[in-house]
Amino acid sequence: MDDSAVSEEVFIEWLEANNETEPVVYYNLYSSAVSIGGNIELSTYEAAEGETVSITATPDPGYEFVEYDSNPPITITNNSFTMPAYDVSIVGIFRLLPISGLVTDR
Repeated sequence: MDDSAVSEEVFIEWLEANNETEPVVYYNLYSSAVSIGGNIELSTYEAAEGETVSITATPDPGYEFVEYDSNPPITITNNSFTMPAYDVSIVGIFRLLPISGLVTDR
């Protein structure tokens, strides 16, 4: 018996022992911050459909977090979302805070 047959056999035994009928498919997550202003971190960068993924936005000094954007669009609530059955790209959008005490008219 060759190695691929042994691996497949072991995999099938594992599926049966764990009451699984098919392998779990994992989808990729991508993240970035738009331009400058901060960064976002995801709790994972690979998730199965239905898993909860948490997001943490960290603005740079002088910036504030505005919102998340995603492609394709997904619903993000309270800094988390449920992973759909496709890859997702998440972007953090930050904006510059007003500078207090700055005089703009002379």
